[in-house]
Amino acid sequence: MMEATKKIDQLNPAALKLKGNSVFDSSTGKKIPLSELGGPFRAEFRAFPPETNTFANKVTQKDYKSPEFKSLRTHWAYAYGVQLILVEIDEVSGKVLAKEIITVGDLGKVLNKRAVETQQEGGAVMGVGYALSENFITEKGQSVTKTFGELGLPRANEAPEISNIIVEVPHPGGPLGLKGLAEAPSLATAPAITNAIYNATGVRIFDLPVNSNLLKK
Repeated sequence: MMEATKKIDQLNPAALKLKGNSVFDSSTGKKIPLSELGGPFRAEFRAFPPETNTFANKVTQKDYKSPEFKSLRTHWAYAYGVQLILVEIDEVSGKVLAKEIITVGDLGKVLNKRAVETQQEGGAVMGVGYALSENFITEKGQSVTKTFGELGLPRANEAPEISNIIVEVPHPGGPLGLKGLAEAPSLATAPAITNAIYNATGVRIFDLPVNSNLLKK
């Protein structure tokens, strides 16, 4: 710790900047890697996204081209994603398996790469369950499905191979260019699976979860 203190004393506090993984003194040009300073570091940032508006109560077709309508923003930023899915279909039973998923996400700026990857992977697996196996049944507002086993959640050994691609297009209104991710990775999965089924069989699926009855011509 004594060595770290000596190194910090060599820097001008008023001229310090974070540059990559180092502390940079713009007044002297000295640079010290964070790894050599020891101890935990904490940084705080405050971001103030642009204001948004609620949905308009009444909208007609002519409103879509008006400047006033275009200014009614409900979110300050949108995350974008796309998925490509390889499926395997049993021609006899009609059972569909998701074998491989390539998931692409644009969340503005990556702050924690591994957290982003696990969010994309988890969202994709959730989407597989929604598309292929999960069936939550209710009758008169009461749940008939009582357990996760009955629901049809995909098990770990049923998860497909997942490849992550991260696209960074920083947003000017977000903290450090961030847009966000949240549930976005789970949204494209079911459409991608049903499109893959259509490409393979010519059968268009309109109801989920997919099962053998839906695939019978």
